[in-house]
Amino acid sequence: MVTMSLLITPDLIPSFRIMAYYHVGYSEIVADSVWIDVQDSCMGTLVVKGATKADSKTQKPASSMDIKVEGDAGALVGLVAVDKAVYVLNKKHKISQKKIWDTVEESDIGCTPGSGKDNMGVFADAGLSLATNIKISTPQRTEPGCPQPARRRRRAVQLIEYKANKAAAYQDRTLKKCCEDGMYENPMGHSCEKRAGYILDTAECRQAFLECCNYIKTVRDERQRELHLELARSDTDDGFLQDESITSRSHFPESWLWHVWQLTQKPDKDGISSKTITITLADSITTWEVLAVSISETKGICVADPYEITVMKEFFIDLRLPYSVVRNEQVEIRAVLYNYVRDKLKVRMELIHNPAFCSASSSKAKYSQILEIPSMSSRAVPLVIVPLELGLHDVEVKASVWGVYVFDGVKKKLKVVPEGTRVTKSVISVVLDPAAAGGEQVTKVKSLDINDIVPNTEPETKVSVNGNPVAHLLENSIDGAKLGHLIMVPYGCGEQNMMSLTPTVIATHFLDNTNQWDRIGVDQRTEAIRLIRKGYTQQLVYKKSDHSYTPYSKSTSSTW
Repeated sequence: MVTMSLLITPDLIPSFRIMAYYHVGYSEIVADSVWIDVQDSCMGTLVVKGATKADSKTQKPASSMDIKVEGDAGALVGLVAVDKAVYVLNKKHKISQKKIWDTVEESDIGCTPGSGKDNMGVFADAGLSLATNIKISTPQRTEPGCPQPARRRRRAVQLIEYKANKAAAYQDRTLKKCCEDGMYENPMGHSCEKRAGYILDTAECRQAFLECCNYIKTVRDERQRELHLELARSDTDDGFLQDESITSRSHFPESWLWHVWQLTQKPDKDGISSKTITITLADSITTWEVLAVSISETKGICVADPYEITVMKEFFIDLRLPYSVVRNEQVEIRAVLYNYVRDKLKVRMELIHNPAFCSASSSKAKYSQILEIPSMSSRAVPLVIVPLELGLHDVEVKASVWGVYVFDGVKKKLKVVPEGTRVTKSVISVVLDPAAAGGEQVTKVKSLDINDIVPNTEPETKVSVNGNPVAHLLENSIDGAKLGHLIMVPYGCGEQNMMSLTPTVIATHFLDNTNQWDRIGVDQRTEAIRLIRKGYTQQLVYKKSDHSYTPYSKSTSSTW
């Protein structure tokens, strides 16, 4: 038994294998291996942090701060700030040092953590090929990747699991649906009794509809009474900051700070250089994750641990808008007001007038609501608007706190789309071949006669270009891995021999031109050439002196 020490260096990241073998006489090899995983860390150094203690604290929207980047001298460092809320929806594509090493490790041609089914399997599973002069060798690999075990099919989720989650006051499905219908808001303003009169179902369904309709109406009325709604007048402005003095937050990117810097400062004794960068934060109330990736000539790629910047206000507005709305259709938006102070706040909220919308706010009279927000709480305020014009239009809400210099404003774009259904029409398809047209090809596209479109809407024209689409389609449609069955042993009479030889010739020609022999095994090409030669030799048996061929050696010639 021998014990030895091995120094783990950055060159061994992300993993490595130790292989050991020895001979027993001249006819046997004993082997074993082990796969060793190394911690997924940078080969170099990269750290992002606040430049000072003040920079490491909670920041205000649109404020400036300094961040400090430390890394290998001369390295190029790319920075990006990403809204942490984006990762709540999907963090699958978030970059990390582990993902980089996982990508590198995909090129590992080894297949197991160690050992193997036999002595040659140890070499093969370690990604090695062994050839000896005593007829001991590793099996021929047909693919660069490892063989994948058959996946077990997932069991279908039992229906009873879904039923168990459906807890409602109405156990009967029909009555539950009637209750849900009763709680839908009626834009016509009809009473619950009048709406229930239209129901042609059972009396129980009508009763459930009426009960739920009255219940939700009571809830809406109670919430409405809590809000003190009024048009803004001069006698109510005392104590509130004028909306003209409030600058609204309007820059809400999901990511920003896309920039690359080079660490050119003189390095310290450890070879680490630093750079202080001044940034201006966006307007979002959120937590930003600053991601840094560096590239060094000597240390390769390094991904730093994310640096978080929390942006917060004690009082702010969250304006929630849908992705798009249809012109002339009424829509309800919500402004959520947050109070993070320990006192109850009296707030006046205003909807700023925009002629692109029909709303309670007009050019002559502003629409405001005065409400109270409890300590460490929030209040959602519904606002009803009707979009009148197509395109992107501003929806702006401002709010100020009575008696103190505390305020906030939010302005966001709302996309207004036309009524109707989008229709796509293909106008012309042209093969681009300037060489055949003397070096310059001119194609005139006639305008499409469009009459049946929604008024005040403009059609969009799009051009797509495909390089050699037929070849691209064929290449993606034919998989070399599925052509192995076409390589067969030629047999039979002259006709049968040609029928069995032709697929082998076609498959070999295709796999040669598309470089897909690895899909069925590189050693299969030698076998295919051997079969083609065998079939060709067999076909010469049926050749006559006049160079014609016959199905059988003693029959007449045939053109089949």
